[in-house]
Amino acid sequence: MPSSQSRSRWSPPTQGIKLNVDGAYLPNESEGGVEGILRNTQGHALAAFANHVSFVNSAKHIELLAIKAALEWLSQQGYKEGHIETDCKVVVLDLRVANFSDMEYANLIDDIHRIQQMG
Repeated sequence: MPSSQSRSRWSPPTQGIKLNVDGAYLPNESEGGVEGILRNTQGHALAAFANHVSFVNSAKHIELLAIKAALEWLSQQGYKEGHIETDCKVVVLDLRVANFSDMEYANLIDDIHRIQQMG
């Protein structure tokens, strides 16, 4: 499950890997981007990704898309486990809700949960 990064200094994972993700969008253009950087326990960058995204309608939407992209990317890179960190606490809280079927972006939240279960 992704966690939220507070405004404090970044810290490396205590074990394994950590993928920090972020999303940004242009509200007037409905476009944005998602990105992530993968680091090890020493804080060294191992890999990174960045993708353009169309048809974005909110900051919450792009942050959820960033987490989904991160999970898919980790799987494509062959990682079975990893810690994903985002700066969007609202999204992290939404992902922790057990009954999300009536929530905004329920289908996207469901996609994220299914990808996590496959890993």
